[in-house]
Amino acid sequence: MKSGFWNKKIPTIAALILLFSSVWITSFLIQKGVIVFTGAAPDTIPQNVTVSNITDTSFTASFTSTGKSTAALNVEDGNGPVSLVFDDRNKKTGEQTAFYSHFITVTNLKPETQYSFSILSDGETYLDSNEKYTATTGKTIDIPPTQQDPIFGKVLLPDGSPSNDTIVKFFSKDAQTITALTNNNGEYIIPTNSIRNSKLDEYMIFDQNSEISIDVFKEDMTSNIKLIFANSKSIPTITLLKNYDFASTTDSDQYASTSSQLSTQSTPKSGNNIEITTPKENSSIIDDKPLFQGTAAPNQAVKITINSSHEIKAQVKASSNGSWSYRPSTSLSVGEHTITIETVDVFGILRKITQSFTVYAAGSQVDQTATPSATTPTPSTTTAPTSSPTPTITASPTATLTPSPILSEAITATTTPTIPAVGNVSNALLMTVISLALIISGSALLFLL
Repeated sequence: MKSGFWNKKIPTIAALILLFSSVWITSFLIQKGVIVFTGAAPDTIPQNVTVSNITDTSFTASFTSTGKSTAALNVEDGNGPVSLVFDDRNKKTGEQTAFYSHFITVTNLKPETQYSFSILSDGETYLDSNEKYTATTGKTIDIPPTQQDPIFGKVLLPDGSPSNDTIVKFFSKDAQTITALTNNNGEYIIPTNSIRNSKLDEYMIFDQNSEISIDVFKEDMTSNIKLIFANSKSIPTITLLKNYDFASTTDSDQYASTSSQLSTQSTPKSGNNIEITTPKENSSIIDDKPLFQGTAAPNQAVKITINSSHEIKAQVKASSNGSWSYRPSTSLSVGEHTITIETVDVFGILRKITQSFTVYAAGSQVDQTATPSATTPTPSTTTAPTSSPTPTITASPTATLTPSPILSEAITATTTPTIPAVGNVSNALLMTVISLALIISGSALLFLL
């Protein structure tokens, strides 16, 4: 008689059942994310989480991850979910691009109100020690921001390339924390005119000797910069993984030397080039009396025409090295403008150049090309944390806080998966051990039989 399955001994059947059960349990746990065989999950865990740029109507949450991930905030107030808010750069493009550094601005909030939020990174929910993160908006400040100059700087990677997608964190005694994001050239700008005090009820006025600390984060790389406010208008270029103390005597000399080099490099070497160097074509400015700069033939007259709500005409004379500058005495209106220069080159030929630029209201959110008016290296990103929507390095497109049906579904779908809490990790480990024990036991029985 042929041997069949039902002629097997009971222990053999038990072994097969045990083996198939263990395989099924293991497959189920893997699908649920309890058993993970790779080290990829920690790459998306938020690090260096910071709540910053708080105004009366907004705040920013920024963090890094050692691997690229898409991220969002699930924001709530005392009455429940408010909105699902994505990275500022993704709000601008409408795409879900993955980044190492995440910069998420929540706008249209109520003054002096506490909001809570959880972080979503690649679909997983992250909390602060099993509790939601919180942010409380400040009071409305009725007086205009101060006239303090912004802070400029540039960050390089250890290989010398620009460090884009990098978080820059500013803090000083009695001042609120401000964060910014570097642009594609590794440049950043931190507006200081609308930084609030730590109580968030007044704008901060910095003493020239106020000590400033700036932390820089990208992936698992960090750097720290120490300096005084008087030397913060244009910080020398730094490299990640190195720390800098420009407030000390030795590094102050280095700072002066570096600043001198930067100034020398920006000085025109020839009068043959006729151009408008500031602002760049189609750039954005948050200064209504911007500084215009350019080059022309040495000692040559330069006629300037600015088309604003009213036409502004002026004439300046280029210096002996061919540089010229002009700052209007009247404010430019918010909106698009053009500047036209007319001058004669070294060959006696009349040259005419026109460039477009856009002026934004102080404290408004602008795109990555936005710059303040300045004379030393001009980073191409800016923002200002005022009572208007919170400052960001990138544009913060309108993000409504009234969830639409689609947005409500997105919140429900996205917040379902949660990363196991510490207590759940032990349970997951126990289930994994049991599953492996079942596989080994079933395999051993089959072998012995």
